[in-house]
Amino acid sequence: MGAAFALTGFSFGPYAGTNTRVLFDGTTAPISVWNNHAISGTVPGSLAPGAHEIVVERRTADGGVSRSSSAAFIVQGLVLAAISPSTGAIGIPFTLTGSGFGPYGGANTRVKFGVSTAAISVWNDGSISGTVPTLATGPYAVTVERQQGVDVSVSNASTFTVIGLSIVSVAPSSGPIGTAFTLTGTGFGPYAGVNTFLLLGGATTPISVWNDTTITATVPGFLTQGVKELTAVRRNTDGGLSTSNTTYFMVTGLSVATLSPSTGAIGIPFTITGTEFGVYAGANTRVRFGVSTAAVSVWNNTTITGTVPSLSTGVYAVVLERQQGVNISLSNYSSFTVTELAFSGPT
Repeated sequence: MGAAFALTGFSFGPYAGTNTRVLFDGTTAPISVWNNHAISGTVPGSLAPGAHEIVVERRTADGGVSRSSSAAFIVQGLVLAAISPSTGAIGIPFTLTGSGFGPYGGANTRVKFGVSTAAISVWNDGSISGTVPTLATGPYAVTVERQQGVDVSVSNASTFTVIGLSIVSVAPSSGPIGTAFTLTGTGFGPYAGVNTFLLLGGATTPISVWNDTTITATVPGFLTQGVKELTAVRRNTDGGLSTSNTTYFMVTGLSVATLSPSTGAIGIPFTITGTEFGVYAGANTRVRFGVSTAAVSVWNNTTITGTVPSLSTGVYAVVLERQQGVNISLSNYSSFTVTELAFSGPT
């Protein structure tokens, strides 16, 4: 029903309103084109699937009726063969395959997940694509609907199971600002720009990877130290939100335990040990002797090795800096005493 049809023949005559009709088993079809050799219109919405007799009828001015020979027209039902995928999060794309869907007809052609209508991107006679609407988790009957007037044709049902965004693990689960961490889980769905985001302590985190089972992000620079709630959020095309379970991430500070040696000449190697230094990030990870930056050869989460920069003799505060954007996290302070080169003379 609702599909366009076209008849060709001869002696149809000019269109004359209700006096010129195309009948499907006695039901009048809406007409869009009528001339002497061609008629176009739409299959009536009230017809059941199956074979129907189609005739052209013309009423004359004296009340007589002229009818064409009849032909058979098969009204196809909407047959839903498969939905792919059959499980997933809200907002993910889906594709229906089948037959008899007919052409797209705006609000008169719908895919329903239970009682919710899905947003559609593709609709043709054998395939429909769209996105899963905002729904609670659980199974839903998926049907294709085609409406004409007050008549609605409904396909057989398939099943789609909505799964929630579920965080299973986070690794690492602690670190300073700028630390990259990875969530694993299920139902995250595909990345959708600003409509897919991760909240750490209520702050949106920079995302580098987002797929259905993995999210990789970076601890924002403006977060203070402490335990922060971590949730994944997905905004659907209809504005609804789906939120994962909550897990936790500890934002730590850079903690220096030892600086060795703590005294010596410029250019000598030094080693700093401690915790939560994070990974090396180029110019955003620094060792300062006073206001001077030391050259670094090793930087990992617990150890930093470098060389003492060119400085005058004296005592200098040594601090680690980790920067992300305009935000800088500082470690506790150590001290290093720069001494003169000792020369004992020739021997």
